[in-house]
Amino acid sequence: MVNKNEKTITISFQKALAILAGSILTGIVATAFTIISTLNTDHFVLLNATQRIDTIEANYVPRTELEQRLSDICNRLDRLEAKIDRLLEK
Repeated sequence: MVNKNEKTITISFQKALAILAGSILTGIVATAFTIISTLNTDHFVLLNATQRIDTIEANYVPRTELEQRLSDICNRLDRLEAKIDRLLEK
């Protein structure tokens, strides 16, 4: 027995099917959008990382060359220190 205070909604099978199909289609579109957005973001992150790696490789100086440069700088400083000491002794 139906209570007079209760309201029921009746729809046809076709409307129910249309609602179901619409919700499934919305889910598919939302999932596709999410996947495409993620792939697009990952693509640009990868490109950015690749450019940074290329920059690092372009500016790379071997350790032996860095050690040679440091040795040259230390030698210059030693000569300058010796010259300053001679000037101060006068």
